[in-house]
Amino acid sequence: MWSLGSAPAKPPRPDLAKSTANSADLTPPAARCHLLPALGKYPLDQIDERKIDAYAVQKLATGLAPQTVNLHFTLIKRILRVARKWGLIANVPEINMLKAREPGFDFLTFEESEQFLSAAAEHLPEWHPYMLVAVCTGLRGGEMIALRWREDIDLDRGRLRV
Repeated sequence: MWSLGSAPAKPPRPDLAKSTANSADLTPPAARCHLLPALGKYPLDQIDERKIDAYAVQKLATGLAPQTVNLHFTLIKRILRVARKWGLIANVPEINMLKAREPGFDFLTFEESEQFLSAAAEHLPEWHPYMLVAVCTGLRGGEMIALRWREDIDLDRGRLRV
């Protein structure tokens, strides 16, 4: 029987046999720290909706946020879908995502913004322009990272293209 904690003697796919990496090195922290201790003792075909629901209750009781448990569910679903694809299990149990609260926004006050920019200018002067643009525009981190300073920012005209 296959379980989350077992490794195949002969991989179901020939290309997996060529892997020289230790499987523990490839295990995501969520699996290593949460899924394997809780579900690793069960054969894959015995992981059903009840065990998954019990896992969710246990993790929520330890203080994990519903969104974090949903990330674990995503990993469980992927593992079980691959197991079904490889013919190791007959079906994948239905996993219902937990309702997660929308994250609230915590904006800086004008005073906090001034303090932040002053500290950036003093301690990280090379990053001050970047921080200034972030505070003044409200761009998200990914949008800031994607900016091309010469193409997207025109300081003379006071324009920014996202």
